[in-house]
Amino acid sequence: IVPMQRKTNFDNLVVLLIDMQIKFIQKDIEKVEIIPNQISVLEFCIPKQIPVVVFEYIGNGRTVKEITDVLKNKQSERVYYLQKQYNDAFYNPTLSKILKSFATKTILIMGINAGFCVYETTKTAIKKGYQVTTSKDLIAGYKSPKEKSPCPCVSWYKKNTIFFDSHEKIIKKIK
Repeated sequence: IVPMQRKTNFDNLVVLLIDMQIKFIQKDIEKVEIIPNQISVLEFCIPKQIPVVVFEYIGNGRTVKEITDVLKNKQSERVYYLQKQYNDAFYNPTLSKILKSFATKTILIMGINAGFCVYETTKTAIKKGYQVTTSKDLIAGYKSPKEKSPCPCVSWYKKNTIFFDSHEKIIKKIK
């Protein structure tokens, strides 16, 4: 039996970039390796006027320069910087206002950590009725299937989101 494929709808897409801050990334090669993939998505989406919301966890430094440089160079009015003080980005009410203002249907989520901030935000987005999409190479901090932890591994994202093997496959699907 072949599992039913969920229809991917990239209409009214908003990109959420979660906690790509120096303090969370330093000295962790897995986290550093996702930055070029995230930059590829941003460089594709911004000229298409796809809104981007960048979240920074209060007290943990700024978003890494490689990403902020791309956002500055693209000169879009549709890039928003928001702060959060909890794992779930939806605790900042401005996020819901932004999503509503663009009649958002789908959220492309990128960032760290797969088991905490990205996970909590993804759960809330799904609960609020948004379709969430991502890929393995846009999020860091997955636990291994053998780890005894409440944090999700890749299988949780495969089950609960429109999950792609790579960011290139997402880019090809966006009109």
